[in-house]
This record gives sequence, structure tokens and C-alpha cells, in this order.
Amino acid sequence: MADNKAQTQEIYFVRHAEKMQTPGERDPGLTETGQRRAEALATLLRDVPLQAVYATAYQRTRLTATPTATQKLLPVQQYDARESVAFVQQWLQSGQPGPILVVGHSNTLPEMLRAAGIAESASEFDESLYGDLYKVKIQGGSATVQKSRFGE
Repeated sequence: MADNKAQTQEIYFVRHAEKMQTPGERDPGLTETGQRRAEALATLLRDVPLQAVYATAYQRTRLTATPTATQKLLPVQQYDARESVAFVQQWLQSGQPGPILVVGHSNTLPEMLRAAGIAESASEFDESLYGDLYKVKIQGGSATVQKSRFGE
């Protein structure tokens, strides 16, 4: 395991953009607003030297991540939504500095933020809110977060 005590690690966490509301659809794509928000995310992260982009297997997370990944010439790598805490913990233990982008869901972001050391994000996210970006920096076992908004 890498010694990451002195090294700063950086993760950008975001919930997927607006999804289509199609009755019975278990894996909806993005609405037009969601597509514009995904493009806005790429614009916001244009100058960030991302090393990797991660999303779950669901269309809405992959489609949110794609404009940023395309801009950075990176593949969208998949992680298991059911193992989101383990994914974050393993990445942190790897000692990789990042920065990376992780696109998740309203029910996985709070637990991933907690896994990264951000305690104040313990509550569930409002299903109707989109466009929050959490920039988490971890150094010496201590995490800080900057929250910003993107898109409409």
C-alpha cells in the first residue's frame, strides 16, 4: 500500500444529470436539460487535469461523464454502484493523487463522501436536485470539500 500521508489526493464527486422519467424504465437516459448539464460539467472541469473518469453501469451516470471524458481523451471507467464505498476506499488506499471524477447517484454520493472523510454530507440527497459538484481534497488523513454548482 502506498504511503499517502503527505500526498494530496483529489476527487470530484457529482450526481448524474437529469434523467428521463419514463414509467417502467429501469435505466433511463438523460433529458435535454441533463445533456446540457453534462456539457456544463465538462466546461467547468476543462482546466482540471483529470487522470480518470468513473461512472456506474447506468446510462444516466455514463452519459453525464461522457462529455468530460471525451474532452480529456479518457475512457469512462465503470465501478459498481452497490460497492461505491469500497470503490472510494480502494482508490484512496492506492495512493493515486488524481484528480479523478466520480459520477454517482443521490443514494450513493452521501456514503462516498463519508468514505472520503466528509462527515457533514451524511444526509441523503434530494432526488430533485442536480448540479452540485463536490471537490474533495485529502491530505494527511484530513479531508476538505468545496461545493460548487454547474449547469442551469
